[in-house]
Amino acid sequence: MTSHAHAMPEVPARQSPVAPTLVLFVVAVIGVLGFAILNSAWADWVQARLATSSDLVNGLAFSAFPIIVGGLVVAISPRRFGIQLGTTFDRWRLVLVLTLAMSVFAAAALTLVGSNPFRGANPIIQVVAVPLSEELVFRGVLFTLVLGALSRVHPSGRALWLAVVISGVAFGIGHLNNLGSYDATFVAAQAVYASVLGVAGGWLRARTSSVLPPILMHAAVNLVALVY
Repeated sequence: MTSHAHAMPEVPARQSPVAPTLVLFVVAVIGVLGFAILNSAWADWVQARLATSSDLVNGLAFSAFPIIVGGLVVAISPRRFGIQLGTTFDRWRLVLVLTLAMSVFAAAALTLVGSNPFRGANPIIQVVAVPLSEELVFRGVLFTLVLGALSRVHPSGRALWLAVVISGVAFGIGHLNNLGSYDATFVAAQAVYASVLGVAGGWLRARTSSVLPPILMHAAVNLVALVY
């Protein structure tokens, strides 16, 4: 009598998460650079229509684009995108320590670079409008979208860390859009610093489930740049 072995069904090999993670990083960087270019084009268009040399008006025009776009996205689900207090008060020590650390780092970086085109800039723009608009887009929208995509291919803990790093570094690279507007050495240093700031802001966003701490930290750092 001949016996026939039953063939075991093949288990498909699990796809490595490295490739989709790298693709997501590239997409995030391209998206950030594209957004920065659109933002600049929008600001130029508004400034041409207003025909004013006011730093306040021009700065508000520049910040209006991310606030409008970011606002439309977060309106879909405000809490999901960090529009809440979350655990901000419970983790105030973490917020304070990171804010002080990044402020000291900013002063050291500006000393090392030796140039600062933002010294004496309009405080309403640099301390209010810019932190609010950039954190709304990057720690609110970008971080949330990147985390959602990474959660499909990584365990939750790893996905969170990767989202912090990817969104933070993409934020820093986006500052390379300033090439041509400021000294290249300053822009390179700004991109590196902004990457670190973005990672720190992403970590605060992850720990507090709120964009408020990153906004406060960003405002403190920009205040240092105004007076240092």
